[in-house]
Amino acid sequence: MADASSAHLQHNGNSSRKLRLENLPSEICDLILACLDSAAPSEQRFCDEPTFELVKSDTRPLKTLSQVSRAWRYLTLPWLFRHVTYCITADPFTEGLYPTVAFHIGREARRLNSFLEKHSLHRYVSSLVVYTTEDVCYGYLDRESRIFTADEKGEASLADALWPVLLSSLNPDRVVILAPPLSLGSLTDGVHVDTKHAWAFDSPLQSLQVSKKRRPYGQKSLTHNGSAERLFDGRQWSELAVNEGSFIRAYSTYEYFLKEKPSTIPSLHWRALYGSNFFRQLTSLHYNAIFPFYNTLELFLNLARICPNVTRLSMQLAPSLKSGLLTNKERIGTSDLRDMWMELESGYQLIIFAIKDMTREGNLREFRSLDYVSWPDDLKAVLDEGISDDTLGWQPREPGYWATAWPFNAELSNSVTTGEG
Repeated sequence: MADASSAHLQHNGNSSRKLRLENLPSEICDLILACLDSAAPSEQRFCDEPTFELVKSDTRPLKTLSQVSRAWRYLTLPWLFRHVTYCITADPFTEGLYPTVAFHIGREARRLNSFLEKHSLHRYVSSLVVYTTEDVCYGYLDRESRIFTADEKGEASLADALWPVLLSSLNPDRVVILAPPLSLGSLTDGVHVDTKHAWAFDSPLQSLQVSKKRRPYGQKSLTHNGSAERLFDGRQWSELAVNEGSFIRAYSTYEYFLKEKPSTIPSLHWRALYGSNFFRQLTSLHYNAIFPFYNTLELFLNLARICPNVTRLSMQLAPSLKSGLLTNKERIGTSDLRDMWMELESGYQLIIFAIKDMTREGNLREFRSLDYVSWPDDLKAVLDEGISDDTLGWQPREPGYWATAWPFNAELSNSVTTGEG
């Protein structure tokens, strides 16, 4: 009996060891981790008003699992570092000196790279969010003209210090920058941002995203431009998204329509005009704002028109219903909601014309309005009637989404692909 009991206990002990989760086949462990994984907050919330919620997660099942045991920590680390957030802060000892801040940022970027490479995690990074809790460009502009002077002085920009370091090791499928407008311009590609009317707007943060086709989990692409010194040139990005936040406060100012929101778009448009390869390779564009002015939206559409391979265009120009912004008396203040809806309707009239132009002269085939469900019925009718076009084949596929099977402009597409013209 004793021998039988010992054998039984030994058998149960062996079974217990076999049933430990970390003893499961790696394929099953990966399946468990995949079920616990979720999209990054920066992906889920990009279309919301830009705030630091973009880098916060409500639930952390993978991090919790990593604390169970060393074995599970080892298994979860590649998943935990799929989505990396990198906070940029000004060195308290730099006292606003531009080259020194750039040096500090480059040094911190090298530390991040070293950590990821030391633990062999760099190849798993699929998204990267770079953000700053302060305007790290404070003091780097001409106080009279409110424009960047770094290039004129021959000083290094923040983009020059950051991206050559990060992109030398990381190959993310998606990069998001969240920052005040001036810092966003400098961190993106050193683009000019005019801030003369910044006082009129209530959007301290803006965001910009570039992305490309997603790689299979764990696969690292080795075919990238190692000589690129800027974000836009560093990878074969196919999508660009810009979120400029709220325009609401400006509606309470005198002649609000003359106010110019701090924006990267004018400089991006200038670069596209001069033939940047980045804009030639884009296939998808997205613009996000809360009641943008007619003339601001026109700037973005002018940019879209000169991106010859864009097939998908999407917009969100009104606040989402879940935000509660339309009933927030403190945020609305003395602004007139009627002015906002009027600007939105005028803006979508511009969009309708742009869609037709980009179909005839380019390759646009899909348009999506992400705020369609929050519109008044009369505004929905304007868009439904304006976009639907039997001649060009535009038809609604679902609420807020239209598509056409209009033939591609093969001649234009070929010239862009081969770099002609």
